Amino acid sequence: FYSSRATGKREIWHIEADGANQRQVTSGANVIYGLAVSPSDGSLIFPSNRGGKLSLWTADTDGKNLRPISDGAEQM
Repeated sequence: FYSSRATGKREIWHIEADGANQRQVTSGANVIYGLAVSPSDGSLIFPSNRGGKLSLWTADTDGKNLRPISDGAEQM
């Protein structure tokens, strides 16, 4: 998994280890500062300013169930 601005906003993408089958996973995630994959359940965790607040978000590895897991501060 990696983040890219290929669509104009930073989204999460997936690519196979051999470089094949690159695909966009999220839409509207607006990822900031990278991402992590949870070792416990494989979910994606990333900071985002989606909604005007810098917060932590999570999503399934297929991009579904995109939801905040923290309520961040308002952006100045």
